[in-house]
Amino acid sequence: MPPGYRLSRTAEDDLEGILEWVLEVSGPNRAQHVHARFVEAFEHLAEMPGSGWKRGRITGDRVRWWRVFSWIVLYDWETTPITILRVVHTARALDRILDPDAFGSVFRRCRSPIPPCRSPIPGHADHLGGERRSIGALGSGYGFEV
Repeated sequence: MPPGYRLSRTAEDDLEGILEWVLEVSGPNRAQHVHARFVEAFEHLAEMPGSGWKRGRITGDRVRWWRVFSWIVLYDWETTPITILRVVHTARALDRILDPDAFGSVFRRCRSPIPPCRSPIPGHADHLGGERRSIGALGSGYGFEV
């Protein structure tokens, strides 16, 4: 059975960056654990659309927020299947990375001009301007390079 959710390109980039960082900092076992928790969260949200909370002033009423570890999953709960729009760290200045105008049309149907989330943590490849590497050991089907 196909998942009851889909990831926007921006959410795929966000998640890939998160998992690359976890892989680099904590190793493959932790990265697989984090990946599994995100998949569990996405599946839960697909089964229970509307879960989480809304921040209408920031993202409008269609976008719900759900926490996974130190990250916030932003998703459109009114689409079928639900659409994961962004996955951002709670330490990020959301007002700087989320364009309030983009949420009026729910990230312009997942083609948002908002740049992909990149870890501000020193040592992360994107932070240093290095190349991204494959995280194929974490599996495919969720937009990861294998």
